Amino acid sequence: MRRLIAAILMGSMALMAQAPAKKRATRTKAAAQARTGGPAIETVRFEGAKRLSEAELTRLSGIKPGDTPTKEVFEKAKDRLLATGCVETVSWRYAPTAAGTGYAAVIAITEADQFIPWTIDRLPLTEGEFAAAASREMPCFGKEIPTYEKYLNQATALVQKMLDAKGVKEEAAARVGLVDGKTIAVVFQPKTPPPNIYDVQFTGNRAVPGPELRKPLAQAAIGMPYSESLFRQLLENQTKPVYETIGRLTVKFPEIKVVEAAEPGVKGVLVVVTVEEGPVYVMEDVKVEGAPMEEQEIEKLGQFERGKTVNYTNLGLGMERILGELRNRGYLRASYKALRRIDEEKKSATMTLQVDTGGQFAMGRLTMVGLDVITEPAIRKLWIMEAGKPYRKDYPEFFLNQVRARGVLDFLGETKAEEKVDEQARRVDVTLTFKGGAQKLDSRQPDPRRRRP
Repeated sequence: MRRLIAAILMGSMALMAQAPAKKRATRTKAAAQARTGGPAIETVRFEGAKRLSEAELTRLSGIKPGDTPTKEVFEKAKDRLLATGCVETVSWRYAPTAAGTGYAAVIAITEADQFIPWTIDRLPLTEGEFAAAASREMPCFGKEIPTYEKYLNQATALVQKMLDAKGVKEEAAARVGLVDGKTIAVVFQPKTPPPNIYDVQFTGNRAVPGPELRKPLAQAAIGMPYSESLFRQLLENQTKPVYETIGRLTVKFPEIKVVEAAEPGVKGVLVVVTVEEGPVYVMEDVKVEGAPMEEQEIEKLGQFERGKTVNYTNLGLGMERILGELRNRGYLRASYKALRRIDEEKKSATMTLQVDTGGQFAMGRLTMVGLDVITEPAIRKLWIMEAGKPYRKDYPEFFLNQVRARGVLDFLGETKAEEKVDEQARRVDVTLTFKGGAQKLDSRQPDPRRRRP
């Protein structure tokens, strides 16, 4: 009987022990099946993508429904994504689907954090040609591209392939630098350093003689390493304004040729610029917006010439007179933006000049240095710009000139006016410094007939 009871008890204990074992087996079944080639990935989802589409990420990663969710499969997908140069970090996870028939995979990525513009320089390849090919062959390609070395290497290899197809014997390279003096970009260019410019010439120009075009451009360009993007920037800054003073608002420079120096002893290249001068435009109207001044006063200061050939130089001088007056009314940060509208049929232009006053500044504290306790109060009474009133930009220098011209102070030497601007409070404190100097006691010319003792 005792043996029977013991056997029953042992059987009950065995049954009780099987329950948690079955639960553990159920929990680990999915992982065990994955390791042994069981249920596969049913869905793949990507997180963190902004530039890359779900379809492109799926293609680049190589992972797809039907794959077995092993570490090796996910690590290979990770390596393929990182190799693109478009992705900085990759992590992954997976779990059984609700139906329990397979797995749902999630791949989280962080895309490259720096994308910048690109350009092509000194290569017989247009930006349009390269963009068309790169859009087909390279991921995350656009007007901006990543700066990771692996991505730039792939892009350079594509440039090289396109040059080889054209029969061009030139080794390409990519560098990150300034292309117009202010914009950071990836520049695809020859590996050899650029030649220096030894001279510039113009062709196609009729309205402006060559020497007048050459002089301002040559001063800036001669001696600098040749780069088409930088040279075109010089054309915009130095040559185009020459044409804008004679109403040629649509002047273009469609072709730039670089010619190796042929003269003995001359190193560098001659840059030949083709000019399309375009028609002459007439100023139809000029509008000034945002200036806290009467229209009549704006017109008097601006002296805008409507109905005449457009002259941007005169237009700019007029706006400087307006801004100068605004600064004398406390608007020290006044600036403007010019918006141009061209009527090609009428050959006319309308200019809208939008003024940004930047806020009005007031006179703050006046400090005088170099005067004694008797003289300072007398000089201070002459100062008429009151604290809290709009600050007049030209008044401190005007005041010092008047003190000198009127001979208010004897033996007056150097004077100086210094401003301390408080941007937050919009207040200007002024310090006037007075120094003594040598002065002749008798400025009369000596009489040559008078005998010296």
